[in-house]
Amino acid sequence: MNKIDKANFRKGFVNLLGAFGYLFCALQWLWAMLLYFSLINSLFLLISANSTKINIDKTPAAVGPSVGIPFIAFSVIIIVVMLALTIYVIFKVPSTIVKTGKKLVNETAEDIMPLLLKAQHKKDTKKRHLKLTSLLVLIIKIGLLITPLALSLLSRFLEKQMFDYNVVIFISLWLAGFSFISFCLQYLLAKVLAVKRQDIW
Repeated sequence: MNKIDKANFRKGFVNLLGAFGYLFCALQWLWAMLLYFSLINSLFLLISANSTKINIDKTPAAVGPSVGIPFIAFSVIIIVVMLALTIYVIFKVPSTIVKTGKKLVNETAEDIMPLLLKAQHKKDTKKRHLKLTSLLVLIIKIGLLITPLALSLLSRFLEKQMFDYNVVIFISLWLAGFSFISFCLQYLLAKVLAVKRQDIW
């Protein structure tokens, strides 16, 4: 194995741990959204109710079996879409989460970096660019990890609780712990294997 292959192997191994970090972060966000589902659902029903009221005022109600046929067709379409999504989730979502996480974090860091340099009144040199970008990537990862954890902990103030709060705390801390460990190991291993900060995603 030549020097370039070894470097690529080390970089790939280090970023594999980052991939696990992104996966657990995604699970954290899904868990937080599930906890706030009743609130989201209430808002959705409120918007739907207002929309339905407007439609009833403006259009006459349909009579007869024509009301049921579109509803049945719509239900069948929804079931087919849900089945297709389930198959897609099983095969594609893990790799998609990792790619999206990597892209989101790195692109956000690249977008923020010029603004940060401008605020500090510093020139955009190559060395400074790489240093700031890698630092911003780390900060964004921490934000992605902490935000859903904070949302989960604050769910105790919701009017409708979907789960026992002790269960919420346990699962939230468990997922956040795995995210934290994955990212920590990624950076620790990068240091041990001499992988450059800018090559970490």
